[in-house]
Amino acid sequence: MTARLDYREVAAKAADEIERRGWTRGTLGSNRSDPENCQVCALGAVNAVVYGNPFGEVDLWGYSDGHSTFIDFPELTPIAESFCAYSVDPVISLTNVNDSIAESAKDVIDRFHQAANSVPAS
Repeated sequence: MTARLDYREVAAKAADEIERRGWTRGTLGSNRSDPENCQVCALGAVNAVVYGNPFGEVDLWGYSDGHSTFIDFPELTPIAESFCAYSVDPVISLTNVNDSIAESAKDVIDRFHQAANSVPAS
């Protein structure tokens, strides 16, 4: 994919994904056999927006690890920064907040809204 993504739009849609599907921890999505309707974590919500699948882009062999999103689209890094736990790896940032810091779906949704309403760095 070569199209650039607007991180604010992706963040707003990721919040919508969690609101619609429900929230989970410790996994990108709660049910690999039903990726359209399963609950999602923060990274799974971003993947659902970017790839249409919480588990990420599926390769030629049908495998997806769900962790290539921020490699494929570095312009999405401000989403991880808005989670206030940004490390060198944006995936670790989202995963850490989702799995260890957030107390509820609302916490994660609020962080996505914060990213969606942020002013891009110049």
